[in-house]
Order: sequence, then structure tokens, then C-alpha cells
Amino acid sequence: MGYHNTEGPAVIEWDKNGVEEYRCYFLKNIEYTEEEFYKLKDTVEVSVDGKTVRISRQSAENLNLI
Repeated sequence: MGYHNTEGPAVIEWDKNGVEEYRCYFLKNIEYTEEEFYKLKDTVEVSVDGKTVRISRQSAENLNLI
């Protein structure tokens, strides 16, 4: 079985209380740190009105968010 998710973590594990314990990022079965993964995707986190989302760097620049 291979892991691949272009949108976010490919694996997320929670403990018995529902608290996230682990997440990992894979593209074509290659594991990346969260920082490496999002750098490859050229995305940034932006916060507006207390909500944080991740969008493309180009969109953030076009919207003058960064």
C-alpha cells in the first residue's frame, strides 16, 4: 500500500481520547515534513477574522494578504 495526498496529511492518528498524536505527509510514497510538503506545494497559511486557511502563494499575493 502506498501513501499519497496532495491536499494535506496522508496519515493522521488519534489517541483513544480523540487527541491527535501524529500526522505525516506523503507524495508518491515519499514522506515529507509538514514544512517540506507545503513548500513543495508553494502554499502559505493566512488568517482572516480568526480563521486560518492554507492557500496558494500566488492567490495570497493577488489578494495582498502577504
